[in-house]
Amino acid sequence: MIGEMLEVLGATPQYGQDVEDRFGWFRAVNGSKKFHGFFNMNTGKEDASRYGLIRQWNYRDRAAFGRGRCGLYDGFAGELFPTKIRHDQALRMFMMELCRAVSFEFDREEEVHGVLGYRFVANEQTMDDVCFEDKEFLPRGVINVTDCKDGAPLFASYPHFFAADERYAAEMEGMHPDGERHQSFVTIEPKTGTVLRSSIRLQINALLQRYSGVALYQDAPRSYVPLLWYSKSFDLPQEEAIKLRSLLDVSQLEPTGKSENR
Repeated sequence: MIGEMLEVLGATPQYGQDVEDRFGWFRAVNGSKKFHGFFNMNTGKEDASRYGLIRQWNYRDRAAFGRGRCGLYDGFAGELFPTKIRHDQALRMFMMELCRAVSFEFDREEEVHGVLGYRFVANEQTMDDVCFEDKEFLPRGVINVTDCKDGAPLFASYPHFFAADERYAAEMEGMHPDGERHQSFVTIEPKTGTVLRSSIRLQINALLQRYSGVALYQDAPRSYVPLLWYSKSFDLPQEEAIKLRSLLDVSQLEPTGKSENR
């Protein structure tokens, strides 16, 4: 009976999409070419500073939820950046896992394989839940991604509740937040916009609370339980860094004189 119901639900379109009979955070990654969806991004032809900036994701320029600018997809995808990056500017990067663009701010200069870059880090406000219509206020550092994940009751944070309200980590054993290990960042060579190093780190949490219908949860304390955390990292290969250094060296050369026509 249940199997037949799931087959019917799976074939019933809802809001233009089929209803899945199962859920997994990385389920769509397994061999799927459509996992990331369809991106429409700026080529920089009319404005070079907008090169790589996302205009639409899956044919929409904003999420169906989220207030004001919070629901806009106006951020860089993370692989392509314009030239002439300044350290006094904030970079908005689109994070597909959160269905929103978030701000990365300049942290420090960093050298990667002999190439000097600007390191931008996700600020503490990234995980503030001000962008979503919640029935109740969430303390700093955790956001509700239920609408972003097809209704699954999940909440996102930095790993080990880094930069979050202390009450989250206090409710769980083994939490040791560390900025070097748990903060998201991207290091960019400013002249060319080349990504030298990056790491996007997220933790997925489930809300545990009392439920009178199940004896096991009748006295359960209200808490956010970490299910997993992961890091999507990139480090420019050394051979590519050598090529980039050569390109930068050539660009710094100045002509020593003018040729004469004879």
